[in-house]
Amino acid sequence: ENRLHFELDKTWEPIHRCLTGDRGAAYEFEFDAGEYPLKLCVFGGHQLLYDGHRTATLIHAKDMAKLAAALAEISEEWFRGRFFALPDTQMHEIKEPEFRWVWESFADLRLFFQEVACTDQAVICTISH
Repeated sequence: ENRLHFELDKTWEPIHRCLTGDRGAAYEFEFDAGEYPLKLCVFGGHQLLYDGHRTATLIHAKDMAKLAAALAEISEEWFRGRFFALPDTQMHEIKEPEFRWVWESFADLRLFFQEVACTDQAVICTISH
């Protein structure tokens, strides 16, 4: 049975920044940062809501296979390099324990997108930031 919901907790910020190269300070985001399809993962897709510190975006079903494939190609080494290159102005620390937490969350998120890609369904990402 496929999951219908996935919770990122606070790991959405470093995941977004690692996948897109967005280098803003805490609470400052470049919603269109990065390259397709990776930029779809957290803030990408069709914007449904942007209201202060709340956003909702739709990742269309037609993009899911490309996104899942691109996420599957990401190695821990590549992700580690991106994480430790983040400026020290994030909501989290740039240290090994935080990296492990973010990497594990990303690995689970990647599986979620692989599952969704097999169903021909869209994903709605909602974030409080």
